[in-house]
Amino acid sequence: MKRPLAITLLLCALVNPITAQRITHNFNNASMSDALKYIQQQTSKHKIIYIQA
Repeated sequence: MKRPLAITLLLCALVNPITAQRITHNFNNASMSDALKYIQQQTSKHKIIYIQA
């Protein structure tokens, strides 16, 4: 019973490729945190979490 489910999930994962969203804004002389904050403000679909070490 587990094998057909695993095969089905694998086939679904192969059929639906994951793609990244293109960013069309240039970030010249901007820090990574500032750029990510700007991107976060522009989208409501995605949540960006930036952890600075």
